[in-house]
Amino acid sequence: MTELLSSTFWMESMSIASCRWLYLSSGFCISFLLLVKPGDSSIFFLKNLNWVPYGLFLILTIWIIPSFYKIYRDNILDYHVADMLPVIQIMCKRWLNFQPVYQSIPEIWGDTIPAYLPAMWMPFIPSVLFSFDPRWITIGLTLLAILLFLLKKKSSPLSWLIFIPLGLWFDFLLHHRNETFRMTQEGLVYFYFICMVLTIYYELPRLIGLMTALCLLSRYGLIFFLPGLFYCLYKKME
Repeated sequence: MTELLSSTFWMESMSIASCRWLYLSSGFCISFLLLVKPGDSSIFFLKNLNWVPYGLFLILTIWIIPSFYKIYRDNILDYHVADMLPVIQIMCKRWLNFQPVYQSIPEIWGDTIPAYLPAMWMPFIPSVLFSFDPRWITIGLTLLAILLFLLKKKSSPLSWLIFIPLGLWFDFLLHHRNETFRMTQEGLVYFYFICMVLTIYYELPRLIGLMTALCLLSRYGLIFFLPGLFYCLYKKME
């Protein structure tokens, strides 16, 4: 909660320096929590209510979809405001029309060089093929990642509390700073990295390889994490 609030709501009432230190400190605390073995968090009278997280997910979806529809309707994609998705759309159109994808784009800023790696633009091909707003792919994949987490996780009643920070995060995105889903493709990155975490947690080596490639083809930052991951996998196989 500290990590979430220091990067969202608290930034409107506290100094940016304070929020940065709180965010960094909470990250360290989370790292130390990995060393603590969790106990039994079950609550006996809630044990047979496994449908609850899916009900909460449904409520979350019903809440945010109409709000994002209004945001997308009122904010048409315009490369003068943000050129990421317009560039990606042109790359998808070129691919569908068997044209060179990475040639310069004269329609945007006179002569823009498309720099997005394949894993960043290819998932948006359906939006061009079926003529719908590409931003639905970003929010759709974010929700899919959350659903996959719920499907794989053997949830206990206390784990359902994850919907509190999820709700706060979406509330901030909807009513305070909606640029993430209004102008960018970051929902796709969220999907890749959440799936990466799931494949590591459930020790799925082939999918770890696939998600590593997709993450690297969206954000190079993962490269600093990979030596540790590969070393752990190597030691486990010994």
